[in-house]
Amino acid sequence: MSLPATLSQDQRTGERRVLDTDATLRDVDRSPHDVRIDEISSSGCHIATLLDISIDTVVTLGIPEIGIREARLIRETAGGYGCAFTRPLNQAELAKVIAAQASDRIAYADFGAYQPAPSEQRLTPKGFIGATIVGSILLSWGAVALILYLADVF
Repeated sequence: MSLPATLSQDQRTGERRVLDTDATLRDVDRSPHDVRIDEISSSGCHIATLLDISIDTVVTLGIPEIGIREARLIRETAGGYGCAFTRPLNQAELAKVIAAQASDRIAYADFGAYQPAPSEQRLTPKGFIGATIVGSILLSWGAVALILYLADVF
């Protein structure tokens, strides 16, 4: 048995850019789901998710730096869906998403916010308190011994 081959034309109108950012998908029930956008263009995006949603469903995507954008699920892929925005992104919006993504990938340490704890100024020399306690105990026992000696108890 042979299967007929079907050719599908790529309907993308914008240049695809690789992306790796979190987004929130809201389905027809308005339930929020965490998804990952791994490709984006002005006309649509690819979302990575294990959700089971019917093709041709209109969903909303909460995309960082842009906000909420309505999209229609066009095709199912292994591990996700290809989506077409109902209103394409303009170049400024696309640039914002890509710039935010690029800045997220740079790991840096901000030592400007770090302030070392101020060193505490000691009011007494180290070991002075312990020596005072031991000395006081010895002096107390000495006083007791002197009183007992004077009382002719020894």
